[in-house]
Amino acid sequence: MICSDDTLSIRRQTALLGVSRSSYYNGPPKPESEENVAVMNFMDTEYHVRPATGVRKLRNLLIRDGIVERIGVDRIRRLRRKMGLQTVYRSPRTTIPGPSSMIRPYLLKDVEISRPNQVWCTDITYIRMGKG
Repeated sequence: MICSDDTLSIRRQTALLGVSRSSYYNGPPKPESEENVAVMNFMDTEYHVRPATGVRKLRNLLIRDGIVERIGVDRIRRLRRKMGLQTVYRSPRTTIPGPSSMIRPYLLKDVEISRPNQVWCTDITYIRMGKG
């Protein structure tokens, strides 16, 4: 729809159409190469068999199976991101409640507080230690 003749500038034509000028210059996306398609097919089948396989292990498998001679981990990451694949792994369980972490009862429920200093409360949520 955009012509490069001298009657209207490209800036004016894109403004009339409501598109950005960069989208005119970029053009349609280029398709992946045949080698990348073969790598993506291998990664897809490997992901369905073992979804916990990381990028470095995938690189070693691709080279071992003869799909490619050399491949970088950044290229594998880019292709995985394009395919929407993410490594499945167990997250660390850093906050595991112990048996003594039950909910404590509220002891002042039936107490009528009628004078100052009748009830005190303190809350220690953070104590700075010397070594962490």
